[in-house]
Amino acid sequence: MVRVKICGVTNIEDAFLAAELGADAIGLNFYSKSPRCISPYTAGEIAQQLPPFVSSVGVFVNWESGPVVALASALHLSAVQLHGDEPPNVVAEIAKKMSVIKAFRVGQGTALPAFSKYKSASAFLLDAAAGDKFGGTGQQNDWTRAATAARSHRVVLAGGLTPENIGEAIRTVRPYAVDVASGVESKPGKKDPSKLRAFFAEVSRITESPAPPKSASNNDKIDAFVGRWELDPSTLDYQFGRPGRRAIYEIEQTSEGLQFHLDADDADGKPMKIVYGGPLDGLDKPIPGSDAALVLTRSDDRTVESALKRSGKVVDRWTRELLPDGKTMKIVQHVVGPSGEKLRNSGLYRRTN
Repeated sequence: MVRVKICGVTNIEDAFLAAELGADAIGLNFYSKSPRCISPYTAGEIAQQLPPFVSSVGVFVNWESGPVVALASALHLSAVQLHGDEPPNVVAEIAKKMSVIKAFRVGQGTALPAFSKYKSASAFLLDAAAGDKFGGTGQQNDWTRAATAARSHRVVLAGGLTPENIGEAIRTVRPYAVDVASGVESKPGKKDPSKLRAFFAEVSRITESPAPPKSASNNDKIDAFVGRWELDPSTLDYQFGRPGRRAIYEIEQTSEGLQFHLDADDADGKPMKIVYGGPLDGLDKPIPGSDAALVLTRSDDRTVESALKRSGKVVDRWTRELLPDGKTMKIVQHVVGPSGEKLRNSGLYRRTN
């Protein structure tokens, strides 16, 4: 059963209804710029009257660790949700005293956060990226990214969830929990009883009904390459050219094969983002608008090669190899030097999720 947190609760009536319908947690917002912000007194009144087995979660944005711990302890909150840009040391300090949900904003085409830096967090909430706003915007999260994270982490899915899309969201992401605020409101800070009932009814329907059979094109096994990989610059070994010092690969599994998202800096420190992928079948995949083609080939379970062709000729070739520890990926670029000599550029990437 997927757990449900109703966030941005501002009054005891909404809290009671959410609890009656099956909420596992209630979110109490202390972010002053939010229309759902409440006073510590109101939050305490709500938290004290919640029925057994319904958790109270305080939502904080960019507070120092001391005030978070002091307020949460005074109100006897079950956990805190850090929804700002809190650094790992602040998360770790608070986690010594209470459970922490660390929130991140994930936009379309952006890399997943470096979860490994926040090991002290009990769960990770993934919200939609909406400029400089911290949640409650009603904008939908990137479910593909969230699904990748949910394979290896305790993910709370948030961002634009409604009674109409929660079923698809749960089927797609398979999260530990879901978090909704604006999607069940009549106005900011006021929950709509009919929307709340419809939301819980759909969660129950989708989690209690048997999963639909998978088509033959789906792959039951998660590919070993799937995950977030960060370059260890100390391992760079270049025989030709100059390397960039920052690179993050996020590799996703699709129904066809693998998709690679590269977020890196070139040798001069200029940022670049590249997305490519497809079946690992060794066949040419034309790149629209050019005479180039991409070739992806799986040599074995732990080796994938990619080649770039122009006018039918290979001009660049890379080998990705998973090392025995399963946490390190070696990438080798095969280069032809000015005199025709074969050279190699390599580096190691560490798994960060």
